[in-house]
Amino acid sequence: MRMVCRSSCVRCALPYHEHDGVEEGVAMTRVSAEDSLVGALYATLRERIILGEYPQGAKLPETTLAADLNVSRVPIREVLPLLERDGLIRTNPRRSAVVHSWDHASVTDLFEVRLALEPLAAEYAARRVAAGADPAPLHRAFADAVAAIEQGDPITIAATNADLHRVILDLADNELLRQMMRPVLVRMNWIFFLTSDRDTDVQCSEHRHLVEAIAAGEGALARFLASAHVEGGRVPTFAALAGHLGEKAE
Repeated sequence: MRMVCRSSCVRCALPYHEHDGVEEGVAMTRVSAEDSLVGALYATLRERIILGEYPQGAKLPETTLAADLNVSRVPIREVLPLLERDGLIRTNPRRSAVVHSWDHASVTDLFEVRLALEPLAAEYAARRVAAGADPAPLHRAFADAVAAIEQGDPITIAATNADLHRVILDLADNELLRQMMRPVLVRMNWIFFLTSDRDTDVQCSEHRHLVEAIAAGEGALARFLASAHVEGGRVPTFAALAGHLGEKAE
């Protein structure tokens, strides 16, 4: 097994220490070794779940995870609630954790929440640009997403796609919205990987128009385009997930 990563989990688009309350870029000397370990374990387990190394429905005994990651069971017990919070696993008292299994209901739930929150984030981001915020990070994130499509690597495509949505959220600069969207972004990253064979040209075009609207400070247009982007991806996502969905919700 690979060693636990100690740097940003590029393939999963989120920094490994985002979930222990430490903002990206803060020196590791400012966090305890225990918190650093839990954050790194979170990133490693999240990546393995998203990439299917721990398949949907698989049991994750604490002893197995501890052996896989060469740690004691103590940090494993600390990281499991974080994974459950973000929808990657479910836990039960006195039983092994189980990897979340996607079904029609859980994917629908994700789209409904995205439809409620992402247009709001896009509008807020555009308003901030109109008020003087720098859209450069948004342009960089979009360029990374385009480059990933050109490379054709499904892992990178999923990661940069999720990262673009995260950058929009960061630009919106609404802490409550950011907290609400954090677990949504993790699940989006997972779905983006499972559906990486979708029509990337369509997604790229929609992203380009959305980025242009935000960068122009057009709040109403950005909200409309974000809503259309989410809703327009619903049917293609279900089609791409045909072989990945279970029959029964957890």
